[in-house]
Order: sequence, then structure tokens, then C-alpha cells
Amino acid sequence: MSEKTFIKQTKTVQETVNLRDIEGKKLIDVETYVSTQKETKINSKILYEMELQMKFIFSGNNLQMTVKDTTIPFEYVVENLERGETLNCQNDFEIASQDFVLQDGGNIACHINMNVQTDMYRKANANLIFSVEENGQREEQDYSIIIYIVKKGDTLWNIAKEFGSTVDAIAKTNEIENQAEIQIGQKLYIPKYVKVPVNMYA
Repeated sequence: MSEKTFIKQTKTVQETVNLRDIEGKKLIDVETYVSTQKETKINSKILYEMELQMKFIFSGNNLQMTVKDTTIPFEYVVENLERGETLNCQNDFEIASQDFVLQDGGNIACHINMNVQTDMYRKANANLIFSVEENGQREEQDYSIIIYIVKKGDTLWNIAKEFGSTVDAIAKTNEIENQAEIQIGQKLYIPKYVKVPVNMYA
């Protein structure tokens, strides 16, 4: 049984970045994207390591366009979780406003405000144990979930191999219909099985 809830928060990032060879140029536009790099469950909260991926577009005296790329790391935290609960989260970041001030030496003061909606699916914790008895020995499979962010070059096969899971299990858990189609940045819940032999005594 699961319960879906959501929370809305705001997140502000203030940082100064340094870009080379922009002196005398006029800032025309900035394209900003938000990406998740890592997700970590810590007691009663989930810590997200995030990045603002930014593309600065400048115009020079000769009207020639110059593009400069940079990133700003930041953290986002979902709090007030019950200790030990299993929680699946999906975050939707929307850039509400962004201000940039050009300073001396190629420095740019950045002020970015984001609206964040977090959809949460709470589920009761469950350890699934599969037992097989053979020759007086029982073999238990301890089941756990790993959260993984898809990177360039990943396939379900090499992800399953890396984490000791199966392609079918990952596809079923994440409701993936076409196993050949996964997207960079997509969050996958990976079921992992660890076999633990336990001696049986008559």
C-alpha cells in the first residue's frame, strides 16, 4: 500500500562564477538547467546533490556571439521523513527568477530562485526473503533497493550487472516497457539480491 503526497518549497542559489575573456562584452541571455547528480538517504531526510548547468551568451563590439558554459553545485533536502520508511521522490525544479551582475575580473554574481515540487510515494518497509532448501542448507536472498541516475552509455544490462540485479527486475520495478530505451538523467530504482547461505540442522 502506498500514499502519494507532495510538498512545495523554494530554493535560492547565490554564487559568484568566474568566466574568462568576457571583459567588454554584453550579457545577452543565460540558459539554466537543473540536474540531479546524487541522491542519499540519511536517517529522516533525503539529500540531493544538484547542479545548475548554465550557458551564458555574450555579444561583443563586432556583434559576434560568445557562449560560455559553467556549473554551480548545490544541495536540496527533503526533510521530516519517518526514520526507516521507504520513500520514492520525484522533484520538479522550475526557474522562477534569475539575476546576474557582471563584476570586474570576469566575475558574475548569480542569484537564482527556484520553485520545487516534490512528489512523494510512501511505502511500508519490507525485506523480501526468498528461501531455497538443498542438501540441508538454506539459501536466503536479501532484497534491497538502490537508486541510480542513468549516465551516458548506460544500458539496463550493464546496470543490472553492476548492481547484481536483472534486466527484467529493473524494468518491472520502474515500469519500463521498452528495455532498450532509457534516458540520461533518468532515476531508476534497482532491486538488488544478496544470497546468504544459512546452515539447516535436523
